[in-house]
Amino acid sequence: MPTFYKVVNTCRSRSTRNLRMRNPTHEGLTQYIGGVHRLIRGQPVVLEEHRVKELLQELKDKKSIGLLTVTTMHGAEVDLDTMEAAPMPPSSPKPNFPLDSVSRDDPPPAAALEPLPGTVPITDQSEFKLPPSVGVDPSSPPVTEADSVNDEPKYKKRRR
Repeated sequence: MPTFYKVVNTCRSRSTRNLRMRNPTHEGLTQYIGGVHRLIRGQPVVLEEHRVKELLQELKDKKSIGLLTVTTMHGAEVDLDTMEAAPMPPSSPKPNFPLDSVSRDDPPPAAALEPLPGTVPITDQSEFKLPPSVGVDPSSPPVTEADSVNDEPKYKKRRR
């Protein structure tokens, strides 16, 4: 089974800036590998192992001035002298939050269930009545759902 490698353009990478500054010529943003493969930022070129070995000297030259890197398909950087991949750093563990459950909720405080001092607890729900709203005449009839439905739009559509 053939081994594949990705050639990544690093001509604008911060990590290779010092290498590029030492280069007396500006190579441009687009790199050509072997006169056939065009390497553009953000679009790595996938090459087989035999093709990488054919272009090895050119890849080493461009890597030494910070224009490209060769990686495995998983992103581990490849040492071009030994063709061995560098070990990948371990990924950080993903957070493992416990699932939300009612069983883990705190019980309500006992004081919240007791009536305030000086008040009479409501024992029957029929006794519970909301006070009238501010600015509403208590002698006016209650508003029904039919009263609140209005066929006219709230705002008229403007013609231009």
